[in-house]
Amino acid sequence: MLIQRRGKEWKDLRSVMSPTFTTGKIKRMFTHFNTCADQFANHLKKLGETGDSVNFQDEFGKFTVSAIASIVFGLQPDVFENENSLFMKMVKRMQEITYIRIIKVALLATVPKIAKVFKLSFADTPSMDFFSSIIEKNIKQRRDEGVEKRQDFLQMMLEAQAGQIGKVDEKELDTFEKDALLKETTGSRKKDLAVVLDDDNIVAQALLFFSAGFDTVQNALTFAAYELAVNQDVQERLAEEVVPIMEKNNGALTYESVNEMQYLDMVVAETLRKNPPAFFTERECTTEYKIPDTNVIVKKGMRVVIPINSIHHDEKYYPDPEKFNPEHFSAENKAKRHPYAYLPFGQGPRNCIAMRFALAETKAAIAHLIYNFKIEPCEKTQIPMTRSPKSGRPENCWLSFQPRKVNV
Repeated sequence: MLIQRRGKEWKDLRSVMSPTFTTGKIKRMFTHFNTCADQFANHLKKLGETGDSVNFQDEFGKFTVSAIASIVFGLQPDVFENENSLFMKMVKRMQEITYIRIIKVALLATVPKIAKVFKLSFADTPSMDFFSSIIEKNIKQRRDEGVEKRQDFLQMMLEAQAGQIGKVDEKELDTFEKDALLKETTGSRKKDLAVVLDDDNIVAQALLFFSAGFDTVQNALTFAAYELAVNQDVQERLAEEVVPIMEKNNGALTYESVNEMQYLDMVVAETLRKNPPAFFTERECTTEYKIPDTNVIVKKGMRVVIPINSIHHDEKYYPDPEKFNPEHFSAENKAKRHPYAYLPFGQGPRNCIAMRFALAETKAAIAHLIYNFKIEPCEKTQIPMTRSPKSGRPENCWLSFQPRKVNV
């Protein structure tokens, strides 16, 4: 997987994969985001007929499985109606955090050489084998001339393997993404691609995309729903933006309409600021470096830990950091702040390659949710919501939701 590669291996693979996540490529996939978000809203409408409150963490889990299965695997698993499907069981098995897996992750991080000798893996083998077989079968089917080509992640990877995706157009990138561009290319395109991106590598990256994207987006959506429920003023301001734009499109979303929603972007950014996917990240120093204006020398091979959660809750960057305030991400406030004070996707060349994808998926779900429903706390709502000490995931996000009058 990309996150486990080092040196030139990582650089080659990152160079090949980067063009599959640009604006144009996400735009090609956006119809799948909209379809899954619409199915999610319809599922909630059926649940609403019972009048019960809902554990949004579970429901967002179904949405993320549906979206990623559609966009990565080219499948439409019946997760909304059939919770006992084999697909959903394998997802839950992949997601389960056990103490044995925690120990494996610790060994992989601290003593990778010993972990390699014992062939340790943080992944759950049966679930990984299950999803690997699905991807391999899908790859074979897509190479048949008679099969219609879906516009999804797997198809982009196959096009990259065949050398049909060119270099990244920098006009499509924001400052964050330009910082992540590699300064050199990997040499002759098609010849190198066959070596770098064989079928095993495509399977590995699809698995990474699925396993990493499921948890992080589910958690982001859960925190967003909670924050909107306990901050009704924010929710109503968001509805004032979302409802008219979606009404113009008969309740549907387009990539362009999502980009119109500036306050939605602020709400998502504040959710990730206050509740980052990871509490910290780290980088390994490749060349001895003296920190300017100090006597501190970072030696080659030393790991530097960046405390994301602490930076995101530093009053120097975010006044009243414990308050959920989307105005932290107004154009004026962003301009005053160092861009690296916001790190939900990391920064630099090793940032999250699927940032655009994750944001598109998250915004589509929230827009459909706000367009159709008003979210409110209920008797079961735990305020403040806590995170599991073992997994870091939000716990017990029970909320009530009512249809918005505009859509009754």
